[in-house]
Amino acid sequence: MATDYFEEILEYLDENDKNTLYSCLLVNRFLCKVSVKFLWRNIWNFKLQSEAQRQIIRTLLTCLPNESKKLLHKEETIIIPISETSKPPLFDYVSFFKAFSIDDFIIMIEFFIQKSTKSTKSTQSAKSTKSTKSGSSKNPNHLIRLNKSRNLLIEEILKMFISRTSLKILNYTMNKRKIMKIPYDIMLTEFPGARDCLKNLIELRCINEVRPEVFYQLSQVCHNIETIKIFGSLSHDNGMKKLIILQDNLKCLEVKKLHSSELNGILCSLNNKQLNTITKLHLKGINNLSSISFIIKFTNLQEFTLINYYDYNKVKLEELNYVIFSKLRYFAIRYNIKSEALLKFLENNGENLEEFKHYSFRTSINKSINLAVAKFCLNLKSLYARFEETNTVISILNSCQQLERICVYCVYWEGIDRIEELTEVGVYCDTFRIEALEIIKIIAKYSPKKFHELKLHGINLLPKELETIFMIWEDRIPCKTLTLIIKSDVVKKEENMKVIEKYKKFVDVKYEKYEKYKEMEM
Repeated sequence: MATDYFEEILEYLDENDKNTLYSCLLVNRFLCKVSVKFLWRNIWNFKLQSEAQRQIIRTLLTCLPNESKKLLHKEETIIIPISETSKPPLFDYVSFFKAFSIDDFIIMIEFFIQKSTKSTKSTQSAKSTKSTKSGSSKNPNHLIRLNKSRNLLIEEILKMFISRTSLKILNYTMNKRKIMKIPYDIMLTEFPGARDCLKNLIELRCINEVRPEVFYQLSQVCHNIETIKIFGSLSHDNGMKKLIILQDNLKCLEVKKLHSSELNGILCSLNNKQLNTITKLHLKGINNLSSISFIIKFTNLQEFTLINYYDYNKVKLEELNYVIFSKLRYFAIRYNIKSEALLKFLENNGENLEEFKHYSFRTSINKSINLAVAKFCLNLKSLYARFEETNTVISILNSCQQLERICVYCVYWEGIDRIEELTEVGVYCDTFRIEALEIIKIIAKYSPKKFHELKLHGINLLPKELETIFMIWEDRIPCKTLTLIIKSDVVKKEENMKVIEKYKKFVDVKYEKYEKYKEMEM
């Protein structure tokens, strides 16, 4: 009974809040058993190619059945001492997995083998400066053996996963930078126990190049998928349409980088029940998209994304001029559209919006859209927009009193911010018109009472500038603690840390790595 209570409490933790779960591990044996399940159900949040992921693979090797261990050692696949893999694990870690990512798993294996091989070579070279093995990496036969061993290691671990897990999330994508042909050559659906492993799947992310048999076999097993995310052109009938049609409780459909004719093919295959159950529709980078009248059929939409990566594609948003989506809470658009059409859409649907993201290359329409936000979107908790003047920023902050978090995104290049929080404002500062610091001052001064978090993307503030912002915040009544998140590629300066220490009573500062090209998707 106590286990059930604690598991229910841990369910409320953020999935990325590893620190709290780590703390629970150290309290006592009981909490350790409970929290370890939550740590292992989705390991893919760890930083790729880190020592932590290498340790994960080592742990998984100890979980392998004895038959697999003997086979791998016989083939000299595992480049670690046999004694380490022979020790039984403390928990059945594999059974805790609820999410599996093919792409990330392959990257982890590659990193593990790479590091293990380097370690082995170092040991050999220490024993002998002229070892025949030290040059074996250039031997074609050695490379063939290494590839064979690597594939065998992947196959044995996948076989273990399929036989001992019941997955909720499956990421069937592949990093195109990699040469390996997995998942194209290895099919999860062919392993023993695949039906039991995949029958409770609720989220599927996949790339079109996956072999057609995978989707046909998934369609026979999975009928309760709630979220499907498709990436890549459907150049042939690969079974995806059939898989989508057979889902009885489809709630979220995300399509990325397809041609409009392919998108229409998918949408036309949806039945009336699915048109009612789908509450989230995200269309990204649809080539040659013009008419969007099909959106009218989705009467229960709560989230709608319509973005393109270039501005030359014009979309007829005016087709929705007389449509009201009473349940719409999230709307993101980045397309070449008529400003009048977007103004009308906000007039019809802005009252219920909690999050709105808008980006346009044409500065002429930004002011009118931002003023429309201040007029029609009074319940917003999250906004991404581009500003050319401070008065517009002030109008929005004064009107949208539900805002809790603001993200200031200020860089020279024409990028867009990927905002993951549900209650956040993204502000694009055109550096040729408005100084970033002035925008930040305005936010600190005019932001509503519920505001408590400021995120800065790609902005390197000097100590004087930081202190100015902190002083403005300190004068607020009441003065709540401000969480300041700085995403930058520049190392923290000692001078900044002195200012932060001085105002630590009012400000909690966190630094995050800023990666320019990862910020380019809305």
